[in-house]
Amino acid sequence: MGRAASKAEDHNKVLEALGRAVANFASSARSDKPVASEPCDLSAGAARSSDSRAECVRLPAPFGRVVGDLPVPPFCPAKSIQANRLRFPEAPSFDPRPYLDSYTAKRYDSPLDFATPPDPINPLPRVSIMASPEERVKLLRALAQSGRLKPVQPEPCRSGVSAGLFSVVKDMEREPLILDARPANSLEVPPCFWTGSLASASVLLPMLVGPRESLRVSTADLKDFFYFFKISEQRLQRNVLATQTAFEDARGFIHVALSTLAMGDNASCEFAQGSHLGLLYRHGVISPEELLCPCSPPPRGLLSVGIVIDDLVILERVVRGCLEPEPEGRLGPVRLDMAHRAYSEAGLLANPAKGARDEAIASFWGVTLDGEECLVRPNMSRLGPLTCITARVAALGLCSRPLLESLVGCWTSIFLLRRRCLSLFGLCFEALRATAGSDIIRLSAGLVDELWTWTLIGSACVADLRAPVLDTLYATDASDTKVAGVALCLPGLLKRLGSEPGRCLTLSMSCPEGKLSRLIPCGDAWLEAYPTGKSSAGKGESARSKNALEEPGPDLGALTAAELLSLLPRRQFFPQHGPLDFTKAGYFDLFSGECGIAREVVRLALTFDLRRSSCENLDNPHVRKVVERLIELEAFDGFGAAPVCASFSRAVHPAWRSKACPRGLPGLPAKAFEKVRVGYFENPDGSFLWLLPEWAAYGPSSSEKTYRFDMCRYGARWRKRTRLATNTRLAGARALCRCKKAHLILRGRSSKHRASWTRVAQAYPRNLCREVASAVVAAWPRSNGVPVARQPSGRPGEADHPGPKRLRRTRVGPGLEALPLLTAATLRLGDKGWLSFLSWVSSVSSFDSSDVFGRSPVFLAMALRAYGNWLYTAGRSLHELRHTILAAQRKFLGLKPYASVAWELVSRWENVEPPSHRTPIPEPVLKALVSLAWLLGWKEFAGVTLLAFYGLGRIGEVLACIRADLLLPGVIFGNRVHLKIGDSDAIGLCELAFVGHQPAQRLFALSPAGYRYRWNKLLACLAIDKTLRLTPGGLRGGGAVYCYRVGTAVSEIQWRMRLKNQATLGFYLQEVGAITALGGLSEAMPADERRAALAAMPEATRQELMKHLKQEANSSRLGRLLGNFPQLLETAEGPKRQELLQSVKSFEAIHTQVLVAPDMASVVQILRDLTPAQRHAIVEALPDETQEELDRHLRAAKAAQAAQQAVKAFTSQQALPHALVPTLCRLR
Repeated sequence: MGRAASKAEDHNKVLEALGRAVANFASSARSDKPVASEPCDLSAGAARSSDSRAECVRLPAPFGRVVGDLPVPPFCPAKSIQANRLRFPEAPSFDPRPYLDSYTAKRYDSPLDFATPPDPINPLPRVSIMASPEERVKLLRALAQSGRLKPVQPEPCRSGVSAGLFSVVKDMEREPLILDARPANSLEVPPCFWTGSLASASVLLPMLVGPRESLRVSTADLKDFFYFFKISEQRLQRNVLATQTAFEDARGFIHVALSTLAMGDNASCEFAQGSHLGLLYRHGVISPEELLCPCSPPPRGLLSVGIVIDDLVILERVVRGCLEPEPEGRLGPVRLDMAHRAYSEAGLLANPAKGARDEAIASFWGVTLDGEECLVRPNMSRLGPLTCITARVAALGLCSRPLLESLVGCWTSIFLLRRRCLSLFGLCFEALRATAGSDIIRLSAGLVDELWTWTLIGSACVADLRAPVLDTLYATDASDTKVAGVALCLPGLLKRLGSEPGRCLTLSMSCPEGKLSRLIPCGDAWLEAYPTGKSSAGKGESARSKNALEEPGPDLGALTAAELLSLLPRRQFFPQHGPLDFTKAGYFDLFSGECGIAREVVRLALTFDLRRSSCENLDNPHVRKVVERLIELEAFDGFGAAPVCASFSRAVHPAWRSKACPRGLPGLPAKAFEKVRVGYFENPDGSFLWLLPEWAAYGPSSSEKTYRFDMCRYGARWRKRTRLATNTRLAGARALCRCKKAHLILRGRSSKHRASWTRVAQAYPRNLCREVASAVVAAWPRSNGVPVARQPSGRPGEADHPGPKRLRRTRVGPGLEALPLLTAATLRLGDKGWLSFLSWVSSVSSFDSSDVFGRSPVFLAMALRAYGNWLYTAGRSLHELRHTILAAQRKFLGLKPYASVAWELVSRWENVEPPSHRTPIPEPVLKALVSLAWLLGWKEFAGVTLLAFYGLGRIGEVLACIRADLLLPGVIFGNRVHLKIGDSDAIGLCELAFVGHQPAQRLFALSPAGYRYRWNKLLACLAIDKTLRLTPGGLRGGGAVYCYRVGTAVSEIQWRMRLKNQATLGFYLQEVGAITALGGLSEAMPADERRAALAAMPEATRQELMKHLKQEANSSRLGRLLGNFPQLLETAEGPKRQELLQSVKSFEAIHTQVLVAPDMASVVQILRDLTPAQRHAIVEALPDETQEELDRHLRAAKAAQAAQQAVKAFTSQQALPHALVPTLCRLR
């Protein structure tokens, strides 16, 4: 049973305790009758209150009733450590960092950088090593002998953050060691990216195996996976053990820590899963399309690979009935062998006792897979004990709440193989909701039947992967009031797809509610509440086709605001694109016209305008009912109306109204009277509307309930004074004309717009729309400070560049005192340094530091200086002291006059260890990076790199920009960042890199981490040493050095870099640093390697290279030697000039042949055919390294020739001494 044995034993103990209690009760009552179950009372009044124990005894619930309390300690898998049951392999040998992404590797190396300081108010959990003193000594000795225990000096700021140890039951002989790291875990938020790829038995269920296919299983299990991990110094600090084993040396008290990644670390599964995946992917064992993941469909190929921490499972599709063991061509065993080789190379050890190789039946992930029959069933080693315990509980009729909770969890894992079996959970959930603690429940007859049902159905929870696919697709949905279902008959395509060998078909059997809400547009919410189909909407008629503005409409009294809004046409809503959220109140705009204000409101806006559709005619009584119903339901927080002016206008001639008769002059003709009777009018400042009694409060020009303005104040060519009745912050404000030039008179028609000027002037200027929208939004009670209006700046109602006069407004939110000047990260560094300082003070003194420092700031300054000396001797960093002093100044305002005592020590530290700045990127390195990136297809990378270098910008600023911020070919950025480049080649490359980008598309689609990953890859391809520290942060400094060297004025460089002081510019203009970095690059290819490469080139490539060298001849030393050749040609005559030109051409051809010669012997042969003068000129034109190699070759040839002559001289004599023969042979 493995780990499940411990849980089964605890369940058995609880049942024995319950049995003894029942036996004692029966004995004391002298009754031979068995304990009966409670009758099942399903009445509505049978539910008990969870707050009254007496009431629950008197009134049984449907699940039974609480009859007592069982004082049994809760189930805890932690056991005391027995050192002889622990087995540790050899010292840790697995480094996971090469197989992790950069962020996860950083989390693995530097966990303390992502931890928050301990909070003194909330104490950390107390932990210990669960072992006797003797066993603790044995345990530490075993850990030390295996290289998994190291001494460490804890950080002062992490005092009290330690870890305990305990073990859990695994089998009869071994127990794994678990690290109780709850204190450290509570200070960190673990990453959770790679754990999303953890496979389980549920990922097998969507697979569909054909009738002619079967499955073969190959598995591998890593033995003691976590024990093999190497860890960094920071993680060693995190694993400090809570033990009294400490000794004192020159550095202070030394504690011991676990020197490996242990189970119990909240991020251990993330690191283990990610490194296991990376290791197998690096060695070609898996590919992304073969991986079994919970949130992805199963693979379509022959192989399906799943990884769970230390388990590897390989499923292979084979022809059904193939009984040959490992026939040729099987992929599963091959991949398994590759995995074992990868484990061996990485320093890991596979467990041979747990592996399977090309098996038809195998158990893994809590299930047993029969590959021949393609059946997935629960593992009997778990199902058997679980069935027995459940049967005992049902027979006994009593159960404790913790035991019932554990049973429900165990059976859930069984029923997940057949999800419909989860419907068997009913009364058990009611029992868990209504009870608490360690209550004892006397089970009702209904709950007992439910338990017996689990035991009977458990063995039938088998998934058939070869089950055929139905020809009918069913879709169902339900709401609080309606249920609907549809069926669609599909052709035989599904069966064919499922029967083809090697083809995997995935069918989604259900759609989670959250996913369904994302798939269905928010505007169709009414469809979910009132499903359509044959049962509800009639023939071919969908609910969406019903328009609430058309008669006969729906019953308005039975609809909610969201339902009624969903029945309105989509064209009436803004935003015009994307989903609509009807759950939040929005803006209601009548007589919308051009809908200018509605467009500026980001939240939902509903508009009505007769010109758009006759269905929006507010004269229609039904439409008015819809509008009035929406207002009654409080569906809106803002309201606006701009009725047409019509007869209310003073421009109507002859006049139809007057000041004395604002409702209409007597004796009007029928047509005029009909128009006057219409009650919806526009409201310019001089409109007769303001003279009506209903609008009397807004009629006076001095009314504090109106906003009077002229259109010219918002950019219009005409004045058109307008009055706005409002209860927003604009009430009482005035924005009247201040223009000194003539306005456009709204009279006659516009030839451009083909309409009257009064009609053209109906549309509000955009600035006015923004002003009104921001005022409306600011008055909404539900806005909560959220920006719900489109604004050009961060504050509603304010422009990017405010003008001379601003309207008074009330700022909502915290005051200026609550707004920090520093970022949260800087504040955390200061708090961390201050806590470390207080810990150091408490270790060297015994007084109350806060009281003393508050009374004497001078003493605090001296203490900070002493703390700085301790940091320097302890090998700590200078930035810790800086942040500590700044945090002290924030906490104690009286420290600043005396802080110079501590800052003087900072200056001393800087003199001893000067700060190092980012190395500027040399221009040749930049060109190499951009060229290589362009060849690899990374055009966006090349573009942003050029912009950062030649534009003198920070790379983070460039990566955050979108295409709309980039103006080509001038390359000028907006949005508070101004960069400009003048290099024509860089501009051309940027145009090619961003030619197809949309305005809202980012210039670099990946994250900054993706940019850094590609940067490192390119540096590795160029063989640039990491010790040069060429990072993307050096692009800005490299660009400054480039501009300085080409003669750009220092003041212009300062302006382009947006620097306030030239002293700051001096840190960027590190010309020496750029030259040093350029000189530290790897040398050129050796001459012999270059010649070998030339010899291996195709002939066509060599010819092209010769042409290229001819083109660069003018820049070579040979070109400089012939620099006076044009003057010589001017003095020469015709035939002589022709002869000179021919000689130069042949001379250049000879020079090119020398450069592309495959070896040095060929070079010597070419030079021998030349005259001494020609030979001297050619040799002088060669590169220095080639001349040196030629000199060595000639010296070696001369030495060999001398040796041959000596041999001939000696061999010409008759009596040659025998002892000289070996020497001469060596000379030869």
